[in-house]
Amino acid sequence: MTCIMHHLVLTALALALATSAATAETLRPKFDPDRFTPGDAIDNKYYPLKRGDRVVLNARGVDDEDERFHIKNVLRVVASPRPRIEGVRVTAQLDKEFENGLLLEKTYDYFAQDERGNVWYLGEDVTNYRYDDDGNLIGTDSESAWLAGRRGAKPGWIMPARQIIGQRYFQEIARRDEALDKGKTHAILDRLRVGGTVYRDVLRVLETNPFEPNDREFKYYAPRVGLIRVEEGLNKKLKNPEVVYNRRTDSRGYRAERADSRRDRAERAGARRDRAARADNRGGQRPGGRRR
Repeated sequence: MTCIMHHLVLTALALALATSAATAETLRPKFDPDRFTPGDAIDNKYYPLKRGDRVVLNARGVDDEDERFHIKNVLRVVASPRPRIEGVRVTAQLDKEFENGLLLEKTYDYFAQDERGNVWYLGEDVTNYRYDDDGNLIGTDSESAWLAGRRGAKPGWIMPARQIIGQRYFQEIARRDEALDKGKTHAILDRLRVGGTVYRDVLRVLETNPFEPNDREFKYYAPRVGLIRVEEGLNKKLKNPEVVYNRRTDSRGYRAERADSRRDRAERAGARRDRAARADNRGGQRPGGRRR
């Protein structure tokens, strides 16, 4: 009996060590276009995407120059474009980011789900909008854009089918475009309150990028709902986020959207007046770009 118990203990220890080693390494998912069925829905428990779905994430705070900001991301699954990437017809999600009412970024993110339920990230078409201190558009660029199959880029997982605590995986593999985001299945929380709604069995994912080692963020996903919170700018202990985005429920509707827009315009006008007053006090010199 003692020998049997000793053998069982050693076997359990070996399995634990093997699991620990597996989760310590960052998995490079192997992409196979034959594992995708055309027309299949993206119905992963934590990353459902259905055409017409619309999500609004809001963040408010004060930046390093003591100016208030309101950042809003509006995500919507759209009918087009639906390009074929690496032999797979993808689903597109349009992500528009606004700061104090100004459009900062418009991105089409491309996803597909394989037969096992893994949701793959196959690239993004990006338009960044640049403004001067008075809010005038001065140019655009496509910085951070990448597509699998171009410039050596490969797809990664945005959401695995199975959640294994501690598992690390590449979300995107595009070194030449400095897109090497990594995800780590960090925890599953019993409950989390966001915007007055209590969600249960919430998945928390840690995202990092070796090109930006000081940028750490948590993303929170609720079952059959998807993304509900983002915490950006975590410190080394994964605490004290600089910016927190919360999902806004649809109950507020478009009247709240219009109210936010009016408030944004008022805040932007006030910020311009404040900058002008500070510039006058400094003899006409205007401050540089804002940092968060």
